[in-house]
Amino acid sequence: MSGAATTTSDAAEPAIDRPGPTLSAEAQRERDNSCKLDGCARHCFIPIRYEGDGANRSRWRCAYCKGEADGKAVRWYNIGVRHGGAPAA
Repeated sequence: MSGAATTTSDAAEPAIDRPGPTLSAEAQRERDNSCKLDGCARHCFIPIRYEGDGANRSRWRCAYCKGEADGKAVRWYNIGVRHGGAPAA
């Protein structure tokens, strides 16, 4: 290495109309699901898949917004509702 500092040119490059990075189909589904859950005023989770101990591999769907969550997220949501004093839906 010569030890000389290299600099980048400050010359403006021509503008190129490039689309932003595209999301994979799975990432898009996760994003859509998060939007559903975030936009729901009150969840009423119904089990759609129950396996093993329930917390790690179970899936639940909100009857109102149709968003899905795992068993751990549903459990903590219900604990928060209970501690907030409002009855769970």
